[in-house]
Amino acid sequence: MNSLKTHHRKETKLSRVHALFGIDSRSLALFRMAAGTLLLIDLSIRSRDLTAMYSDQGVLPIAAVREHLAGTWYWSLHFLHGSPFFQATLFVVAALLAIALLFGFYTRIATIGSWIMLASIYTRAPYAVNGGDTLLVLLLFWSMFLPLGKTWSIDAWRGHARSHPNYSTSVVLSMGTCGILIQVFLVFLCTIIYKLIYHEHLSNLLQGTLIWGDYNKSVGEWLLGHPTLTWFLSLVTIGLQLVGPWLLFVPWRTATFRLFTIAAFVLFHIGVEMTVTVGLFSYIALAAWTLLLPTKFWSAACWNPIRRLFLQSTNSNQLRNASELTKSGNVYHRKPSFVVTSIVTLCLLFVILYNVLGLMERERGTGIPTAMKRVAEALVLRQRWAMFAKEQPKNTWYVAQARLVNGKQVDLLRDGLPVEHPTRSSRQPNHRWVKYLQGINKPGTPNIFRTIYAQHLFDTWNATHNEAEQIQLLELLRFRQVIVPEGEGAHFATDIFGTVRAENTRVEDTIEWDVPWKGP
Repeated sequence: MNSLKTHHRKETKLSRVHALFGIDSRSLALFRMAAGTLLLIDLSIRSRDLTAMYSDQGVLPIAAVREHLAGTWYWSLHFLHGSPFFQATLFVVAALLAIALLFGFYTRIATIGSWIMLASIYTRAPYAVNGGDTLLVLLLFWSMFLPLGKTWSIDAWRGHARSHPNYSTSVVLSMGTCGILIQVFLVFLCTIIYKLIYHEHLSNLLQGTLIWGDYNKSVGEWLLGHPTLTWFLSLVTIGLQLVGPWLLFVPWRTATFRLFTIAAFVLFHIGVEMTVTVGLFSYIALAAWTLLLPTKFWSAACWNPIRRLFLQSTNSNQLRNASELTKSGNVYHRKPSFVVTSIVTLCLLFVILYNVLGLMERERGTGIPTAMKRVAEALVLRQRWAMFAKEQPKNTWYVAQARLVNGKQVDLLRDGLPVEHPTRSSRQPNHRWVKYLQGINKPGTPNIFRTIYAQHLFDTWNATHNEAEQIQLLELLRFRQVIVPEGEGAHFATDIFGTVRAENTRVEDTIEWDVPWKGP
C-alpha cells in the first residue's frame, strides 16, 4: 500500500514537472512557423536598407564597426566583405534557411543556420538593433536544442509521423525546454524590475514614454492628451508584468493559469503595437508566448473541425480516439546526450546569473565581470531588458541643413522642405533608422559614425538631383530639448553634429553674407 502511495506521489510530481517545464510539440511547431515567418519579414525590411546599412557604401562601414568592437568577442559573417553583392548573398542564404525552418525541412540544420545568420546581422549593424532582435536571437539559440520539427513539418511527414496523424504529438521535456521557458520568464520579469529600480514615477510610466516622442503612433499621440487614462494603463502594465511571469509557473492548475496569463499578455502586446513603434518586438514576443500554450489548449473541442481535415476518415470513433490521444499529452522520451544536456544547463545558469548581475548594477558597464561579457558576446547571449526603464531627461532630433548651388536652403531629413526649427523628430523610413539615430547620439559612439551619416545624406541627395540643386554645404544639426514638467517651459540646445562641404567649394561661397557667420 505504501509503495503504491509512493509511486502515486512520484507520478504526481513528475506530471507537475511536465506541466511546468514541458512544451507540447504542437506549440513547438507553431513557434517554429512563427519564427520562420518573422525571420522572413525581418529580412524583407532589412533588405530595403541593404546598401545603406550593411555595405561599405552605407552608414556603417565594416572597418569602422570592427574598430568600434575591437577587444570584444562579437563576430559576424557579414564582416567578411562589404560589397552589396556579398551582403545580398548572405541575405538570400538567411531567407532560404528561414523558409526551411518555416516548413520544418531539415529543421535542426535550419534552426542552427538561422541563428548563425541572425546573430551575424545583429552584430553587423550594432546601432540599428532593438529588444526584438535580442529576443529573437535568444529564442533561436535555445531552439537549437529543441525538436522543432517533430510535429507539422516536412521532416515529420517524411518520417514515422506518416503512419498516424497524431503519432508525433507529445509533450517535450528537456533542459532545452527549461532554458527557453525560463528565458521568456526572465525577459518580462527583468523588464519590470528595471523599471522599479530606475523609474522614479511609475504611475507616469506610459506618459513619460509618450512624451519622449520618438516611438509614438497616432494612438500614442492621442493618449498624451488623456493623463488619467495613461495613469490607469501604467498601473495595469506594472501589475501585469509583476504578477504575470510568476503565474506561468503556478504548480496548481498550470494550464488554466497559463491560458489566462497568455491572453492578458496578448492584449498587452496589441496595445503596445497600437501605441508606439517598437519594430517587430511585439510580434516576436507573441511568438514566444506560443511556447507556453498547454496541451489543454490543443485538446479543446473547437479544434475538432480542423483535426477532421487531417484524419483519413471522419467517423466519430476515430475523432474520439484522436481527441483522447491529444488530451493524454504523451511525454517525448528521447533524451539528448549527456554532453548536450550539460552544455544547455551551463548556458541556462549563465543566463540566469547574467540577468541577476545586470539587475544589481546601477550604471551600464559595472557589475557584470568582463569575462562574462566576453562569453555572452561570443554566444550572443548578452541581454539587458531595461526597455523604457529610465525617465528620459531630454528629446533629441536632427535637421540636415543643406545650402544648394541655386542658393536654396533645405532640410534633407524632411523631404527637401525649407529649413525650419522643428520641435519633433523627422519621420524615418523604419524603426531601425530611429534606433540608428539614437545610437549615434550616445556619448560613447565614435564621432566617425556621425561624420559618415552626414556624408551619406550628402551623397544620397546629390545622386538624385540635378546640377543646380547640388549641395555646397551640409550641416547636420542636433536639437535637444530638456523634458520638464508642464508649465515650467522648455529648454533647448543646438549643436553641429557633422559638416560636409562639396569639393572645389570655397568657404566664402557657403557663407550667408546677410547674417552673422556661423562657421566653421
